[in-house]
Amino acid sequence: MGQILHINIPTPQGYLEGILKPEEQGETPKFTGLVCHPHPLGGGTMHNKVVFKAAQTLQALHIPTLRFNFRGVGH
Repeated sequence: MGQILHINIPTPQGYLEGILKPEEQGETPKFTGLVCHPHPLGGGTMHNKVVFKAAQTLQALHIPTLRFNFRGVGH
């Protein structure tokens, strides 16, 4: 798998911070994993242990993943 990219996703209300782990150069993925966190009032962020493990499992299967913080969560 490729490197981990810390990205900012533009929205009309500002930016969402995210972590993208793409597939290696030259490979076309068959799937892409989008991993969303639990509700922020319950402590949900893209660094939540369940979100992290889900993304890690998909990455081990060579599936590119994106996890991000919803608006109002993170930096």
